[in-house]
Amino acid sequence: MWSRFMTFALPISFAFSLLLAGCGGGGSSGDQASNVTLANVSLPAITDETYENGSPTRTTLPSFLVSADVQGNLASLNGKTIYVIVEDRDGFVQRASVVAPLRQVGTTIYVETKTFGPPPGRYTSGFVIKVCLDSNCTTQLGGSPIVVPYDITVLPGLVLNSNAAVSLTSRVNTRTERTVPLTLPTGLLYYPDDFLPYAGKPRLDKQDIPFQPALDWRVDSSSSPTATVIGNAAAAGSYSDNLVLYAEVQTPKGKRFRLEAQVPVLYTVTP
Repeated sequence: MWSRFMTFALPISFAFSLLLAGCGGGGSSGDQASNVTLANVSLPAITDETYENGSPTRTTLPSFLVSADVQGNLASLNGKTIYVIVEDRDGFVQRASVVAPLRQVGTTIYVETKTFGPPPGRYTSGFVIKVCLDSNCTTQLGGSPIVVPYDITVLPGLVLNSNAAVSLTSRVNTRTERTVPLTLPTGLLYYPDDFLPYAGKPRLDKQDIPFQPALDWRVDSSSSPTATVIGNAAAAGSYSDNLVLYAEVQTPKGKRFRLEAQVPVLYTVTP
């Protein structure tokens, strides 16, 4: 099913140059404002690789720009709001916005991708951009919708505990451990044999928990990788922090990324 979300609404005052993501004009699901038309659309070629669980703070699928001209009676848009609605069936797009300043020729739109991709697999479809005169998109500008085709391969990523929070419980001054599953990503890089003391080990980097002495954790990256969370507190109460793990990877096409997996840990200590 298509996911449908409004990404940008622009009030029009004097002249209007629209920038949007899309490819060539397509059919319309509503009426069209034939006196204003999108033309000369410049599209990116989106053939790429990304990861299902890239990073909470950065994307592994690049965001992109598309440019277009707006032709026709722009004065007819004075005082109106232009709505840009994106249909994204596979869930790659986070949001889109117009790049200022608006220009009658060569206006551009910035399409921001999500930091997390869909499940692993190959996805071939198109991002559908509708440029409308109302929030329900019953009236579109001429040349809308515009479709940006894509061919994207999603690779298995770095995953801690299936992206779920980790919970521990123990009594005061009683050490407790919880082993959680760790999924290593496709294309994980390893240190060279002469890189001591990490020779032959995977390029995993665990972030310590320096400000939470009640919690610690370790990573075992053997043939059956796991992460073990350790709790031990001298006072009753609730303790929490985040487990953060990084991995250096390279895709089959040679793209290199630093992936990040992050899940919260909740530790309850009773008297």
